[in-house]
Parts: sequence; structure tokens; C-alpha cells
Amino acid sequence: MYKRQLRLIPNLYMVRPADAFECAIAWAMALGRKDGPTAFALSRQKLPNIKRDASLDPRDALRGVYVAQEATGGRADVIIVATGSELHLAVGARTRLEGEGKKVRVVSAMCLETLEKQDAAYRERVLPKGVRKVSIEAGRKMCIRDRLFAESFTGRRVLGVALGLAAMWVLGGES
Repeated sequence: MYKRQLRLIPNLYMVRPADAFECAIAWAMALGRKDGPTAFALSRQKLPNIKRDASLDPRDALRGVYVAQEATGGRADVIIVATGSELHLAVGARTRLEGEGKKVRVVSAMCLETLEKQDAAYRERVLPKGVRKVSIEAGRKMCIRDRLFAESFTGRRVLGVALGLAAMWVLGGES
């Protein structure tokens, strides 16, 4: 069954972990649920662990979407949101863009359904309004874009050739 079809199952948490840390978080989420099933979409690729900020509170990861790497030097110019193995692409893009002087935050969106249950203050802390957002996910761009950025979608398609990405969507936010 495809991920999009699985997301139609009522009360299903669809989790796309990026590495061993997120797999452990996914198991904790699944074992702690009493109100529905959890599906894992795991990669067949051999992926290294992602280096996260030392200040990361693992309980934030249990919220489904969390800041994996904060922008260096202050408020982010752009937020790259990714899920599953694409989180590695986001980290690589951050490294390259910060080398060019941009401030880039990387957000893992391993379980969108969990984030939707969080309060507005947490969602604003992770994905503040007024900051340009880019999503990277396997297949069609619909899930992250439609669920997290509906209020700010501008519909401009950008090819990420310089970053080695097939395609990305640049999402709202003031310049």
C-alpha cells in the first residue's frame, strides 16, 4: 500500500524515521499509543545517523516534528523541512547554504499526525510564520506542503540543482 493511501486510514500515525534515533522515537510513539495504529515507512538505504544539536530535547521528537539543526548565527533565513531519508539531503543543503552565508534551520517532519495534536505555541516555535520554508520529501510534495504550510504556500517551484535535489517547493514567508 502506498504512503498516501495509508494516510487515509483513520487515526493512523505514519512515521518516516531518518535514522536510528528516529526509529527509537517511532517505537516509543507506537508503544505509547492507545487510540490507533502506527505505520513505519523505513528506508532500504544504509543511512548514517544525523548529527543533531546538543540542545535537542528528545521529548520534542516525540511531538512528530522538531528542530534537528538550528540555524547558525540567529533567526533562520529559511527552514528546510524533510522527512525520512530526505532529512540527510536537508542537512547537506544546510551545510552548503550556511557556507554561502545563509542561516538555515533543518526540521524533521517524521510524523505529521502527531504535530497536528500539538499546541499552536509549539508549532510556531518550530515553524515560525514569516520565515521562508522549503520541503523535501520522497514522491509527491503534497503531504508536508499541504499539512504544514497551507497558510503560506505561494506555489513557486524551484529546481534545487545546485544542491543536488530533484525539485523543491519554496513556501511563503516574508522576504
